[in-house]
Parts: sequence; C-alpha cells; structure tokens
Amino acid sequence: MEKNILYLENKDLENLKELGHGTDGTVYFYKKDLLVKLYHKRLHQITSSNTDEDMKIYTKGAFRNTNYYTNDLTYYSYSEEEKESIKLLPKEAIYKAIEKRRNLELTSLPLGVVFFQNCFAGCIIEYKHGIQIHKLIGLPLNMRKKIYLNILKAEAELLKNNIYHIDLANSPFAKRYIVLPNKKIIETGHSHVLVNPWTLKTHFIDLEGKSTIYTEKENPFYKRMSLNNLTILTLEFLLQINWEEYKEDEEEMVPLLEKMKVPEIMIDKLIGEDMRELEDFYELSLILKK
Repeated sequence: MEKNILYLENKDLENLKELGHGTDGTVYFYKKDLLVKLYHKRLHQITSSNTDEDMKIYTKGAFRNTNYYTNDLTYYSYSEEEKESIKLLPKEAIYKAIEKRRNLELTSLPLGVVFFQNCFAGCIIEYKHGIQIHKLIGLPLNMRKKIYLNILKAEAELLKNNIYHIDLANSPFAKRYIVLPNKKIIETGHSHVLVNPWTLKTHFIDLEGKSTIYTEKENPFYKRMSLNNLTILTLEFLLQINWEEYKEDEEEMVPLLEKMKVPEIMIDKLIGEDMRELEDFYELSLILKK
C-alpha cells in the first residue's frame, strides 16, 4: 500500500471480511483498526456493463419507484476567481476530506483512497469501536446527558470546519432494503453515533459517504440540515421520544415535553425545526432534571 492509497484486485476483495453495509457502500475489515469502504455504485461501474438503473432501493419493505443513485462523498471547493462553490469529483473529494483530518480531534475522517482494478472505488477509514447510540436510550438521564454533551462537542468541531453530518439521526430501527444489481437484497440501518460504554465518549461514523457534506465556506442550508437531524436525535436519545410516532403531527409531542418541564420557548424550537444554533442544544441539556 502506497501512502494513503490502497490497490485491490479480485483476489484481495475475496479475502476481505465484511463488517457491514449501508445505502452507499460496504465496509470490510482490512487490518488492525483499519477498514475499507467500497461504494456500491463504484464497484457496479467497474465490474458490470449494466447501467445504474439496475440498482434499486426499498424503504421499510415497500418499493420506491426511483433508481438507486448515491453520492460517494460530497465536497464543495470554493473558487475565489469564480466566486462560487464547485462540486468535486468523488476521488478528489476524498483527498480533500483527508486534508481536513488535521483540523479535527473528536471525529475521524477518511485516511486514504482505495482503487479496485486500478479504478477509484472507495476509501480507508479507522475502525471505531462502540455501541450504537439508539441501543442506549434506556440509560439513566445523567449518563445520557454526558453522552449528549460529547455529541455536541463533536458537532461543534465539525461545524467550525464546515463539515455537515446530515444524517445524525439514522437509526438501526429504521429498516431499509437495497436490491443490488446481482439481485441480492441487503438490509441497512444503523446509528451514525457510536458510544464507548466505559468512557461514554462518542464517535460519529459515515463521514465518507452520502451522510456528510464538506464545504470550504460556511453553508447555512447544510448547517440547518445537520442541526435539524441533531434535533431528531435529541428527541429520541435525550428525551426518549420516538420521533417516528409523532413526525406526522409533532404537536402531539407537546404534552410529553411539558411533563419533562421543558420550557415553552424550547418546545417551540424542538417541534418547529428552529434549533438553529448549538447553544439551544446546550441550554436544553442544562434544563433537564431527573
């Protein structure tokens, strides 16, 4: 393996053990504390003459009548000359994300680029151990608050560096099924926040796929998407409210929030998608009592 570059052939791929998969790719064990993520779309393009129309996605078992297209990683570079943001090609996006690693302490970004049969196919990432946050919803409030504050610290660091995780609320309980070109059906769905059960420190994952947007200038639209997703995670994990049950009529959550002594102004923010700044989330964590 060259520095930050890994080349794989068919025999190499056959020897890799799968760790898991999502809507954009499959993750394999590579070596100690290192994983390889290969994008479904890239492998499909490399190994098949079929079109992307052969790849479909199912949500909760029901067919959604759209072709399955997925982003590998989205990175917008800013051109001073043109005064506009330019979306980079996926391979260049990975290289740019690797450069941003030096600015982060709380979240791990891609380590390198993977080529399969000499074509760009994925990236190298660190293996982060932990329990999916949605499986810890039953913890006592004081433990949930410690975990939650670690989430807010990591989110603050990402926002400072114009990195927007727009799928923080992804849950293992939200079932999705992908039909690959070979007709294989795979189930997806997992938390994008892992928790160390001893230290309660958190790790965000899926920073190398469609769940994360990178920009070189602050982007209010993607920031709002990230904070809105954090709102859903807040409702589910910190407040123990099943958002799926109330998303069609969020007003029905009001009695539950009032029972938790959440102030009216904060309730309006939670159910009105008005959580614009991280300070709102910190304030909420201080309000909650046992």
